[in-house]
Amino acid sequence: MKQVKNNNLLASIAVFAELCNTEKNIQGILTSFIKSVFVFEKIWAPINSVEMTLALKKHFDFDLPEAVVRTCLNDLAKNGFAVKKKGRYSITDTSYNVAAFEKQLFAKKSKQEIIEGELVSHCESLLKTKVSDADRKALIDEFISYLLDEAGVSEKYSTVISSFVIKSEKDDFILELNQIKEGVVLLTGLGYTDDLDNIGLWSEELTIYLDTEHLFNSEGYNGKLYEKLFDDFFTLVKEINGVAQKKYSKRLIHLKFFEEIGEEVKGFFRAAEKIIRKEGNTLPESIAMEEICKGCVQISDIIKKKTIFETNLRTRGITVKEGVDPYRIPEYNIGDASLIEKYQGQFEEKHIVYALRLLTKINLLRKGVNEENLEKCKHIILTGKTITRQLSMDLDIKNKKKDIPLATDIYFITNYLWYKLNKGLTKGNILPSTLDVVTKARIVLASQVNKPIGKKYNEIQSDLKAGKMDRKQAQDLYYNLRERELKSLKTLTLTT
Repeated sequence: MKQVKNNNLLASIAVFAELCNTEKNIQGILTSFIKSVFVFEKIWAPINSVEMTLALKKHFDFDLPEAVVRTCLNDLAKNGFAVKKKGRYSITDTSYNVAAFEKQLFAKKSKQEIIEGELVSHCESLLKTKVSDADRKALIDEFISYLLDEAGVSEKYSTVISSFVIKSEKDDFILELNQIKEGVVLLTGLGYTDDLDNIGLWSEELTIYLDTEHLFNSEGYNGKLYEKLFDDFFTLVKEINGVAQKKYSKRLIHLKFFEEIGEEVKGFFRAAEKIIRKEGNTLPESIAMEEICKGCVQISDIIKKKTIFETNLRTRGITVKEGVDPYRIPEYNIGDASLIEKYQGQFEEKHIVYALRLLTKINLLRKGVNEENLEKCKHIILTGKTITRQLSMDLDIKNKKKDIPLATDIYFITNYLWYKLNKGLTKGNILPSTLDVVTKARIVLASQVNKPIGKKYNEIQSDLKAGKMDRKQAQDLYYNLRERELKSLKTLTLTT
């Protein structure tokens, strides 16, 4: 079980985000926290920037680059709050009143305790049992991890938490939770920043390679939730490219997909044609396939949808990247047998090999240089596939823990673009869907619904092949099951 590293963590993040909504200078906001550390720690002896970085981690769990902290300390020295001597800083203004800052922290902690109490009550109502002290702590720890977008939240708790968020969609505290998520993104972005002057600027070319599901999301094939996630991401890309076009006469962020992904997409439409012809498999195996087949009675209907889909990709500037031979330079090949063996228990071998092929392409295009920051990494895969993300984070592939992975997800990339555009420091900006706790909750619950659907789909396929039912019976059963599951989801999100 993950342990909460600091009791002030969420309150600190919320205060940080709140200050960002009232001030436009992130350096000034950080110096407010640094000033409070001088008082909290009763630091009268000189302190260096490394020691202050550790103190910020201790009090607020802020994981900031030492260069950023040093910039803020230099600013304090410049403005007379501190004096700098031989790389160490001591405060000159010992009358600094930290009471207002403490009051903000206390107010945020009080609000969060109320929210946590409501969550526990919801859990007891949902599970129809009293929550023990140990379970209460576990639930709250998981709730914090959920808000911080940390991996590893258990299915049991993620369902409880997501249904709680959706039930509370109209309550004021949703604003508090979104503020925390906003603060998390800003602080995460700062963790990748060495120069505060670069916030709000994007000056490097980056090619983002979309996986199949994101191509489908651009067209809404996986549902409105995922379409909105893609649209928010695409809007930020367009904004960056719009500025770059005026300043540099070119786009800086390019959206492409590899040839393998193009073939995968074509395979979807070929499968859809077979379903319409009633050849072989007559059941759509995914939501995207359902959407492609919806309203189609002839092959020409599928061809028309495919043509519209391809035209829309081109209109958005999403094109295929051809001619990348991943094995042209052996030193960049990351697909060795040990990695395949390592993940064989979790994924099918063909899927591991396929993912490693795509990741090798990125490594080749980067020429093995992965220690640069996100803007300078030049190439990255955008995917929702667990296997690709997991492999890209594996330290057997990454040389260093802080290397930029070869693949990322739409949450990280959208949040980072939003941070780089300085959106969090501009009052009135609408948060992207990736920062909306209600959207996240709906996606989590939708994924829980789709798991049993996938299992039942396989069972129906087996019965069909064994001759236990005909195609018409199989289709009717599949659609009835999906309709029932979707009704269950709607009931859960509206009434729990």
